[in-house]
Amino acid sequence: MQQHHRDAIERWAKAAADDDEVLAVVVAGSLTKGYGLANSDVDGFVIVTDEAFARRRAGGELTFFSTELCDYEGGYVDAKYVDRAFLEAVVERGSEPARSAFLGAIMAWSTDPSIDALVHAAATYPRAGVEQRMARFLAQAQAAQWYVGEAAKRDDPYLAGWAASRLALFACRLVLAHNRVLYPYHKWLLRTVAEAPDRPHDFVDLVRALAIERTPAAAEAVVVSLLLFREWPQAPAGWSTQFMLDSEWNWLNGEPPIDDL
Repeated sequence: MQQHHRDAIERWAKAAADDDEVLAVVVAGSLTKGYGLANSDVDGFVIVTDEAFARRRAGGELTFFSTELCDYEGGYVDAKYVDRAFLEAVVERGSEPARSAFLGAIMAWSTDPSIDALVHAAATYPRAGVEQRMARFLAQAQAAQWYVGEAAKRDDPYLAGWAASRLALFACRLVLAHNRVLYPYHKWLLRTVAEAPDRPHDFVDLVRALAIERTPAAAEAVVVSLLLFREWPQAPAGWSTQFMLDSEWNWLNGEPPIDDL
């Protein structure tokens, strides 16, 4: 984070202090994770009162955007409005991307010290059920490998792209789960996996090759690297049944897609 970013955050905090509806300003995103560039924007969250959040949610006004708070070329502040209940929900049952959004977060300004504790708790890895999640991720990866083969048989570029992306996603999610590292969503996925301390040899290179080539050979290379790396938890009914439950029948119980867990 550079000085012009710090200056923008200070202006943002001062502006928030003049708003009775704002309880806290939390800086997050690439700057707090060490990924920021000189021209990176300032990301974060504005924690508002319950009443203000309810009004904003009803009106679809859930984002904050300002170029006036930044004095560098291309700079802007981009944030989401949330309330305390949102933070509590992330702590209790938030998806990994929802939790990852708070990794490294900085409290720029607050009227309530307990909000800082919630932000910290929100960024913790959900260890409960991790073995079951890994079994489900492996089933998704194995199903995606099969679909890559089907795409090659049919010379179907759409299916090949979809299946290769799915295999890359769930192969990476397995490695992150093995390391108990939060899945950061797609933008930072490969970088996060590359920083994971324990992963198969040349794993990131294999995933990159899969994303480019989209071939059965590239898909097999990724899956073999995973299977040789360690013994993974397995879905009791096999990968095809688990895939069906998670991707075709998940609507029956209203569960979110396996991608978002």
